Amino acid sequence: MCEYLDSKGVIQDGDYSALMGLGTDGASVMVGCHNGVGAKLKEKNEKLVQVHCIAYRLNQAASQASKNINYMQDYHRELQTLLHGVAKQVPEGTSVRWLWVESAVKMIFEHFDAIIMTLEYDKDKTGKASGIWKFMAISIFVLVTALLLDVLTCIGILSITFQKESVNLSAIRHNVDSAVSTMRTFRNGSPTVDSVLQELDLEAANDTRVTYKSVKILHNQNLTNKLNAVRRDFKDTLRDNLTTRFPHEELELLECFDIVFNPTRYPKEQS
Repeated sequence: MCEYLDSKGVIQDGDYSALMGLGTDGASVMVGCHNGVGAKLKEKNEKLVQVHCIAYRLNQAASQASKNINYMQDYHRELQTLLHGVAKQVPEGTSVRWLWVESAVKMIFEHFDAIIMTLEYDKDKTGKASGIWKFMAISIFVLVTALLLDVLTCIGILSITFQKESVNLSAIRHNVDSAVSTMRTFRNGSPTVDSVLQELDLEAANDTRVTYKSVKILHNQNLTNKLNAVRRDFKDTLRDNLTTRFPHEELELLECFDIVFNPTRYPKEQS
């Protein structure tokens, strides 16, 4: 890369002072603190600023929030099985962005009753349908789907904001802080989850099955305890990931860039 920049006249006689900014994804070869491309270039110009792509960073914050939660991993795997017919292990780096799950979650939530009835009809015919039916026809699946719908809608709005052709840098800090604040309130409840809980009316349930959208699903206290643990861990981890991947000192720096480079902030009077 240095040879290429030298051939284009960006670097002259070993002077890297013209190279001030580097934007990359989060691969270790790019952001590694010792041997990453950014670290190597900073050896040549200590004033160089390296920025890890803000939209990619958000995707990683979302995807890694579920990494150590067994049920969330099972959920993602069953989702792939349901949508693609067979679970596929896709190498990290080429996988579909985790935020893509939002559209699939929305579809499953809206058509949950039709999906369950179809799987129930087919479960005695194929082992695959039976396995998916057992995983989906329980209260925790419905409630985690509702949870993901709430969380991914919030994060999806943030992602779209970051990917606009013209991003207001001064608004990024406010948007991230708003998302973190929302995750904090979601710890004890969120709109879609609360709506589903009201419809399920679990406290009034007197057997191991409850009705949701006209279909019977399994429920017991263990599932309630499991849901509370998943909800707490997922939201707390996502909130921590957002805070870690979008540190305040970086967001303050972006605001400073906006003051300098945003034409709408320039004084109107020439004086």
